[in-house]
Amino acid sequence: MRKLEKHSDDSVLANLCRTNKLCRRVAEELLYNFIGCAADYDPKWKAIANNPLLTKHVRTIYIRFGVAIGSEDSPGKDPINAETLREIFVKILANAGKVRTLYLKETGHWDIERGDVAHTLGWLELLDGAVAQPVHGLVNRFAFLQHLSIATKVLSVQEISCVFRLPSLKSLSIVSVHQTTPFKSWSIPESSSPIRRLSLRNALMDTSAVVQMISTLKALHSFKYVRSSMGWEPFAADGNPLSLWPEHSWKLLGDALRTHRDSLEELQVYDNCDQEILNLIYPDGQDSGTLGSFRDFPELAICDITMGTLLNVATGEYDLSLYLPPHLKDLYIKIIPEDARFLTNCTSALASLRSVLCAGQEVTVILSGDLPLRALELSSTFAVLQEAGIKVQISREHKLITLDELRRLESIEIEEESGEESGEEEEEEDGNRDDEVEAEDENVSEDLIEENGDRLASATGGDEEVVGQPENDSEQFEDHSFLLPDNTSVV
Repeated sequence: MRKLEKHSDDSVLANLCRTNKLCRRVAEELLYNFIGCAADYDPKWKAIANNPLLTKHVRTIYIRFGVAIGSEDSPGKDPINAETLREIFVKILANAGKVRTLYLKETGHWDIERGDVAHTLGWLELLDGAVAQPVHGLVNRFAFLQHLSIATKVLSVQEISCVFRLPSLKSLSIVSVHQTTPFKSWSIPESSSPIRRLSLRNALMDTSAVVQMISTLKALHSFKYVRSSMGWEPFAADGNPLSLWPEHSWKLLGDALRTHRDSLEELQVYDNCDQEILNLIYPDGQDSGTLGSFRDFPELAICDITMGTLLNVATGEYDLSLYLPPHLKDLYIKIIPEDARFLTNCTSALASLRSVLCAGQEVTVILSGDLPLRALELSSTFAVLQEAGIKVQISREHKLITLDELRRLESIEIEEESGEESGEEEEEEDGNRDDEVEAEDENVSEDLIEENGDRLASATGGDEEVVGQPENDSEQFEDHSFLLPDNTSVV
C-alpha cells in the first residue's frame, strides 16, 4: 500500500476503484485520504458529498472557503460559485469523523453578518456543535482531530474559542485571526486544553488575550508568536475591531510562558510590526518590557527570537547567558534596526554567546532591514565565536551569506562613506571657490553701485533714493519652501 500511495496519482487510484472489490477497498482508502481545495476542480468533492460512506477514509482536509471555481480553472467543467462550494465542503466536514489534520482558510470581509457568523460560515457551526453540551442529534465530534489550522481576517479569537475544547487537538495554528481587545468572556478553564503546540502568526492581538490562551493549555511544548501590524485598518468602519490598536506587553507574555517552563521545548517570538506605525502610535516610545529569562527552562531546545524582545539593549543589558539555557540545540537571533541603534550592547550580546553555546553548537543570526553593518562590525564578533568553535550561520535578505561576504558588505559601506566624505570635501572646495567668486562679484557690484549712485546723486542733487532698495527689512525675506523635497511632510 505504501508503494501504491507513493507512486500513484488520483487518476490511477480512480481506475483501480473500478476493477474489483479488493483493489477498490485499497484504492479508495488512498484516494480519499486527502481532500484539498486550492483553485482547481476536483471530482472527489462531489463524490464524497454524495456518498457519506467515503468520508471514513478522509484523514487530511485542506479547504479554502469563499472562492469560486471558474471554467478557466477547470476546462470542460461547469463553473461552481462560492456558495455551492461552501455547501459541498461543509457537508464533507460534517461527515469526516476520522479526520486528523484540518486546514481551513476563510476569505471574505469583516462586513459579514455578525449576529450568526457561525451559521453563515458553516464550518464554524460544526466546530461549535462538536463541543456543545448537551449533544443535539448526530454531530461530528472531531474526536480524532489532532492538527488544526485556521487562517482568516474575518474572525476574532473569541469567535473560534471552541477549538480549545476539542478533545484530541495537539496542534493549533491561527493565522491573521485578530483579538484587538481583551476577551469579553472566556469560559474555558485553565489547564484544560490538550493543545501542545500553539502558533499565532500575523497576530494583531491584545497581550491579555494571548496570555489567557496560554493559561488554557495543560502543557505547552511549542509556542510561535509573530506579532504584526499588517491587519490593522485604522480607517475601517465603526464597530470593526481591526480599527483598534491592541495593548502589548512582552513582560506579560514572558510571565505566561514561565508557567510552562517544565514543558516548553520550542520558542519562536518575532515582532514584525511596521516601525513607522509604532512611531505614529507611540511618538514618545513604548515600554513593552522584555520576555525575561528562559535560563531555567530544562526542556527548551529551539529558540528563535528577536534580540529586542529578550534583552533591553537600550538600558545596557547585553549578557545572553543570563537569559538562555546552556543546552540549546538550535538558536536563531534576529537583529532589527531598532536594536542596532545601541551598537555596543548589540555586539556585546552576540559575543556573550560564548558563555551559552559550546564548541560544535550552532547559532543563526538574522540581519533584518537596513542595518549599519560597518558600525556594528559583526564580522569581528562572529570571527571570535568561530574561534571558540561555535558555528555561525548568517542570514541576510532571506539567504545565507558567508563571513567573507559580510566583510565585503561592511567594506562597501566604508567605501560609500569615504566616497560621501570626499564628495563633501569637493563640495566644500567648490563652495570656497564660489564664495571667492561671489566676493569678487560683490566688490564689482558695490563699485558699480557707488559709481552709478554718484552719477545719480550728481544728476538729482543728492536727495533721491537709490532705485530698487527695499523700504523695510521685511522685503528682504524670501519664501524658501520650494527648496524642500516634493515628498516632505510634517507629521
